[in-house]
Amino acid sequence: MKIYNYEKATGEFISSSVADKNPLEEESYLIPANATSVEPLSTKKGFAICFNEELNIWKYVEDNRGIAYTTRDEIIVDYLGELKVGVTKEPIPLTEFELDKIKNNKQVKEAKEYLTSTDFYFTVDKYVTLSKEKKLELTTARAEARLLINDLE
Repeated sequence: MKIYNYEKATGEFISSSVADKNPLEEESYLIPANATSVEPLSTKKGFAICFNEELNIWKYVEDNRGIAYTTRDEIIVDYLGELKVGVTKEPIPLTEFELDKIKNNKQVKEAKEYLTSTDFYFTVDKYVTLSKEKKLELTTARAEARLLINDLE
């Protein structure tokens, strides 16, 4: 007799096999734990086939296992059933505020890198050797970078 094996915790269909005959009773078979002679449902995309021992039936259970998202974090769903509250299969798009913050952080980072890269001009030896135009250009650009940092941080 053909039997259908399922996972103990979830009831999820695993495989089919053949039951052994009962040596003590004719026309009887030995069905091991976590197995049934009830034929499972056919496969259905997005669902696992799970056995309900109390009702002695197979049922479809939503299967969202794999990558999912909570707010902005990627997670792994390792359970059967509906997704938990706050979990989605698609990443949540960033808001305008978050996009602006990312843009601002990038601008601040670039401004700080500019200040760091031009600091060496302000050692006594370097600054004295610069032309008037270069000194004005450099001090103006550095002042603008500091203003940008102050405005965005």
